[in-house]
Amino acid sequence: MKAAQIVSYNKNNIALTVTDVPAPRPGAQQVLVKVSTAGVNPLDNMISRGEVKLITPYTLPQIAGNEIVGRVEALGEGVTSFTVGERVFARHRRRGCHGNSPGKGKGPDHYHQR
Repeated sequence: MKAAQIVSYNKNNIALTVTDVPAPRPGAQQVLVKVSTAGVNPLDNMISRGEVKLITPYTLPQIAGNEIVGRVEALGEGVTSFTVGERVFARHRRRGCHGNSPGKGKGPDHYHQR
C-alpha cells in the first residue's frame, strides 16, 4: 500500500515521502480499515517538526494523517461491534492505529466510530 510518511524531523520544511509499505493485518480486538480519506492536521505538523517528541516520542518513519474515514475491510479475533464493509471514522492514537493514510489502517475495536 502507499503511505505518506514523515521520515525525519525538520523545523523549517515539512516534507512527506510517499512510499510502499506492507499492508497491516488486524490483531485481536482490532479492525482493518481501508482508508478513503485521511486528514492532516496541526498535530501532524508538530510531529514533523519534532515539537512533541519529548512528550510523545513517535517512531520514524511515521505515517501522516491523524483522522481517517474508510470502510472496515477485515475483523480481528473477538471483534463483534463492527461488520466488514461498514463505514467508520477514527482518530489516530499513537498505540494501536497504524497505516492511517489513504490505503489501510488498523486500530482497536473500541475507538472507531460510525
